[in-house]
Amino acid sequence: VATTPKPMQTEVPLPPHFHCGHFDQRMHGAVLWQSRGGTKSVIHNDGQDAVNCQMDGVKHWAIWHPKYGKKIQSRKFGWVDASRDKDFKEAYGQFGGRVDVDNVDLERFPGWDELEWYELWMNPGDCLFNPSTWYHTVHGEPGRSQSVLLWWYRQDNFNATDCEVKQPWPPGVTLADCTWDYSPGENEQETKCGPSGSNRDEL
Repeated sequence: VATTPKPMQTEVPLPPHFHCGHFDQRMHGAVLWQSRGGTKSVIHNDGQDAVNCQMDGVKHWAIWHPKYGKKIQSRKFGWVDASRDKDFKEAYGQFGGRVDVDNVDLERFPGWDELEWYELWMNPGDCLFNPSTWYHTVHGEPGRSQSVLLWWYRQDNFNATDCEVKQPWPPGVTLADCTWDYSPGENEQETKCGPSGSNRDEL
């Protein structure tokens, strides 16, 4: 897991929804996830909206609505805060760390079977919109897996007028044509995306 290297950013097309509505003003990060497969994540959620695009390999997702947050983020459901739990002192953040996502122990953690959940498989070429605060766990099927995750902070209001006045982007706009690292309270300088080559640093 790492920031997508700049030379590789030129190989990843930017999803068209970033073009207007001011989505491109709060771009946080473009992260490359790569493994040999056979991986799994803990149950967790993210603080930003995201689009996850599968470049190679297959991933299996399970997703829960944030309306279940009070239950999921409880000791009864196996939730942990790594900053307070000595059993997870090498980890960080908050997540369902005591739950075996491959074989949930319903005697130890009753209630998981009562929650409505969604599942999906992502194949090469698929992209998934993962809204902030939705809980999820991801399994990488055996074999090389490569995906790019685009994180941004949701704007307060969607600017429909911006979409009406902007002309369609020419083909060839990639991740390298955006500025990144917007972060509320830390780096609130607006980011931007533009026509191919307009925002690229020296690669």
